[in-house]
Amino acid sequence: MTAHPTYRFNQYNRPTCTQAIAHFWLHVDITDEKKCWHWKGPRGPQGYGMFGYLGKVYRTHRFAYESTYGLLLPGFQVLHHCDNPPCCNTNHLFVGTNALNVIDRDQKARTPKGQTHASTKYPDIFVQLARSLANTMSQKDIAKQLGTSKTWVWSVLHYVDRKSS
Repeated sequence: MTAHPTYRFNQYNRPTCTQAIAHFWLHVDITDEKKCWHWKGPRGPQGYGMFGYLGKVYRTHRFAYESTYGLLLPGFQVLHHCDNPPCCNTNHLFVGTNALNVIDRDQKARTPKGQTHASTKYPDIFVQLARSLANTMSQKDIAKQLGTSKTWVWSVLHYVDRKSS
């Protein structure tokens, strides 16, 4: 394990930016240029590395990008080609907007759908059953049979909810 650098403090009794960047890279497992460089420090709930500097907490992929290429303009984000949240390899990172991030997520099929979505109350089998009963029962009777609301049955039958199930 590498020792922490000795900091020289500036007039505000804080380490300089150069020292903070050196300290940051001590916590990155740099291996091959083409492979992901994993953050070895603390991570947030979504798996992104977290790094504190001057009282602010940064996501490590953004800190890695900005310390290498410079600060981003407001409204821009640092995105991963590799889709690996703890990766800090600047060759795997690119700049985009939230809209581009959503498009990238959808193209790579990383959007939870159906019963894997966090807000889903009923499994896919309920959706399939409701649709199969639609020819023989009223929406009210289907809702009663499945123990769901009439509104949910309507949204499933009209493909407003669970389009792909």
